[in-house]
This record gives sequence, C-alpha cells and structure tokens, in this order.
Amino acid sequence: LEGYLIAIERYCELERHDPEVAFGLAGAYQQNVFPFHALLAFRDAIERFPQFPKVEFAKKDANKIEALVPELLDSLKLDGEGAFEVAILHEESQIAMRARDYKRCRRALNEILQRRPDFVAASNNLSAIDWIEGKPKQAIDRLTLLLERDSNNVHGVANLVRLLVTSGRFDDARRWTS
Repeated sequence: LEGYLIAIERYCELERHDPEVAFGLAGAYQQNVFPFHALLAFRDAIERFPQFPKVEFAKKDANKIEALVPELLDSLKLDGEGAFEVAILHEESQIAMRARDYKRCRRALNEILQRRPDFVAASNNLSAIDWIEGKPKQAIDRLTLLLERDSNNVHGVANLVRLLVTSGRFDDARRWTS
C-alpha cells in the first residue's frame, strides 16, 4: 500500500482532472492511515467531482474521519489555533520520509517547529534525517537537546541510544539506558 500511495501522489500531479485518481488518492491516504490527508483529499475530490458515482461513499468516509478529528488531534497532543494544519504537516513529513524525500520531509518538520517548537515528534524525526544525511553529531545534539526538555520521551531516548551505540559511544549510551 505504501508504494501505491507514493505512486498515486505523483500520478495525481499529472492527472489532476481524473476523478478516479482524485478519489484513489484519498483512499490511499486512508488505507495508509494518514487521516488528515485523507480528509482533505476526500473534500477536494467531492468538491471537484460531485457527479462521480462513488461520491456518496466518499462523503461517508469523509464524515467518519471528520468525526475523529478532535480525538486524532488529542492523540498528537495538538490543540488550539493551527492544530489541524500542524497535523497535516506532521503527516506530510511522515509521507515524505516513507518516500525518502528528505528535503520535503525536513521542510515540513521545520515548519512544524516554527509553529510548535515543543512538538517532540518533529525534533525526533529531524534527528533521523540528520543521521541519514550523514550528520551524526547534529543528530545526537538534536536528540540530547530534546531530552533535556523531555527526558521521558521514550522515542527520543531509544533513538539517541541507537545513534550513540552506532557511533561507538557505548558509555554515553549506557547513561541513557538506566
């Protein structure tokens, strides 16, 4: 399903006026558990292709997702003005990471951090990109800074320990495992 999502995103850029592709993109987001993107894609497809035979099914799916938005935002610890937009950016970064489009991913993560500097997942994921791009010191420093603010972040600790061990810094890694 992941490969299909990447392919249909690209195909949708080329075939913007094809309802099958527009509704297919919404379904691909939904199947890959990107509900905010699915909701936007469903809304867009429904608006642009109201006569499409499957539009009623799409409306039902969109309504189901819409009803879950408050719970989904809460699960991301997002509230207040701009929370929905930050959730979209968060999904955008995940989609880009899966597609190995690190420039797009970094752009989305940096925008999240401009809006919500304490959004831990963004810092965590930026450290992964730093590592992938061959910047181990930057990755480790970013995670260390993150954990200074939130030492209970299990993802951050796990990532930091992995990077420290991979870098041969076993004593530093042990300090974080106790």
